This record gives sequence, C-alpha cells and structure tokens, in this order.
Amino acid sequence: RIAAEEAEPVRRLRLERGDLEPGHWQKTAAPAAAKLVREFLRVERPDVLLVASWALLTRELVHLAALARIPAVVAVADDWIACPIATRVRTDTGAPCDAVVGVIPCVACAARVPPATPWVPKEAQFLALAERQRDLERELALARAVLAPTAEHAERTRRFLGAAGARLVLEVVDPSDPVTHEALL
Repeated sequence: RIAAEEAEPVRRLRLERGDLEPGHWQKTAAPAAAKLVREFLRVERPDVLLVASWALLTRELVHLAALARIPAVVAVADDWIACPIATRVRTDTGAPCDAVVGVIPCVACAARVPPATPWVPKEAQFLALAERQRDLERELALARAVLAPTAEHAERTRRFLGAAGARLVLEVVDPSDPVTHEALL
C-alpha cells in the first residue's frame, strides 16, 4: 500500500509491502510493488521521484519512473546497494566487510541471516544476486542524479560497487539544504 506523509514543502509517499520478509535479499524484485508504483506514477505524475532506498520496496523504481518519463534522483544513504544484507558486516566474524559486492563472498554471507532458504539451490542464489546488482546498476545509470550524504559515504559506495562504482558519479549533498539532506537521513 502507499501511505502519504504530508510534510511541507514536499509531499512524500511511502510504499509499504505486506508480503512476508520483504527485506530478504532474495526478494528485492517485487512485481506487486512494481505494479503499485506504475499506477502511482500514472495517476500522480510527480515532478520527480526521489528514491531514498530500494530496501523493502522493489529494485526497479528508477526504471519505472524512466518508462513513465518522470525524472528520478537516487539518494544512497545506506549500504543496501552494496551489500545484500545492507550492513557491510561479515556474518561469520562480525568484522567490517571489505569485499566488493558479488556472488562470492556475498551469497554465503547473506545465507547466514534468517530466514534461511535451503530450498533455493546455490546456483539460483548466485543468479538472484547477480540480477539484483545488474538491476541496481541500471537504476544508478538511469537516475538524473545520485546523491550521498557525505564524501566518505560516496567513496565507500563507489569502492564496494566495484566496476559499476568506478563509473558512478555521486554528488555530495550540502547539509545546509534541509529538503535534500533530510531525504538522505
């Protein structure tokens, strides 16, 4: 469902999924959520779509906006695009992760986070993560701008996205701009 938050000067709408475990890394593509977003974009025709995160939503938000000819801006304020479990912390040791996101080592690391999916073959999990990252790279490429809250976060995002990060242009948002800076928090 879409929940409205009226906060001047920007009207915000939040998509809330009702399925089980919407935050699980293998459920980043959500056809029902995509259908709702398509309908929202068709009816509301916003001036711009700000994607503050794809977590708990669906990984094709910018693509859907592009298809509707609505510009989209992405704010990367968390590690979700560069870590299937969004923490950049290794689940085997608890140490910070320094690996570029990829099927190795990310699938094994993410498998340690509940809920377990032992019925999904390892090859299917590899493919799911590869498709997730391919789609997120497309999202970043289609965005009119990709914003980060700090230079450190921008560099971190570039580093952990590997080759896709090397091509990524991130703009650091001025903290004195209350509208865009609040969107990143």
